[in-house]
Parts: sequence; C-alpha cells; structure tokens
Amino acid sequence: MKNKSSAVITAIIIIFVLAIVGGATWYVLSKKQPSPPPPAGEEDQFKDWKTYRNEEYGFEVKYPKDWSVNPTSDKVIIDFLPADKNPMKAIQIFIDSNPQQLSLGEFYDGKPGVELVNSATGGYSSLGIDGKSATRFKDVLGLVTIDVVVIPLNKINIRIEEGIDNREIFNQILSTFKFIK
Repeated sequence: MKNKSSAVITAIIIIFVLAIVGGATWYVLSKKQPSPPPPAGEEDQFKDWKTYRNEEYGFEVKYPKDWSVNPTSDKVIIDFLPADKNPMKAIQIFIDSNPQQLSLGEFYDGKPGVELVNSATGGYSSLGIDGKSATRFKDVLGLVTIDVVVIPLNKINIRIEEGIDNREIFNQILSTFKFIK
C-alpha cells in the first residue's frame, strides 16, 4: 500500500515538474518582443530595394534591386534569388500550417525536413519582427548550415531561411519585414 501511494506521489510530482517546464518553454518561445527602432538612415539604405508584398498572409519585405522573386510551390511561397540565380543562395519564405497552434518546440521538434530544435547547433534566441515575437534558430544543420527565423502567428508559422554565403543580406531583409494586416 505504501509503495502504491509513493508511486502516485512521484507521478504527481513528475507531472507537476513537466507542466512547469512546458509552461516556461511556451512562455519563452511565445512572448512578444518589441522590434528595435530602425537605425538612423536605414530608410536611405533600402531606398533602391524592391518590395515583395503578400496580401494573403499580410506582410511585405524589401529585397535587393538586383535580386529576383521566384514564386514557388504552396509551401515555399517565395524564393528571393541573388543576381547570379544560384538557388543555394536563395532566401526562402515558407508558410507552415499550425492549426493546433503548437509551440515552436512542439511543432518543429523531430519534424522531417524542418527539424529546427535539435539541429540548431548555435541554439536559438528571441527577437522582434515588426512588433511580433520571433525565434532565430542559429546554425541549423542540413545540406549547409544556415540561420532560420520563425514568426508564429494565428495557426501558421512564417519560416524564413537564409541561403548560403548571404547572412548580411538575410539580416537586412529581416529588418525590412513588415506586417500589413
């Protein structure tokens, strides 16, 4: 009898600890981070850039004038290709359907093709994208090592993937991301 009650108490403690850890993880991954104000003169920095606007998902983003836009499949909604048209250098924007509104940890942990949680060898950090909370997964292993930024919204995640050898452009493009809805 004592062993049974001891097992029940242990199970309750384990469930309680898991609930606290899960709640803390959810809080860290979902809290809103304010966007830092653009540096002085940033508007001038991007004045010659083109603007891609997506009405369906309610955002726009600027990209270099010598790059091109290549609409793709339903899942990869856009490829931004550099002037040399090298697809390995493309910056891609994906829309991942998340109807259950799972946390990023739950959604991407172990997901084939987009395993971010365990593949981010540089860890992850929170950032703000136009007033929305986002997470940057650093040095994600795959065919190449890239950074991936995910913006969780209502029932979708906007996933933006860096191409190879263009982290500076990737960061500049991220700094121009704006929500229009």
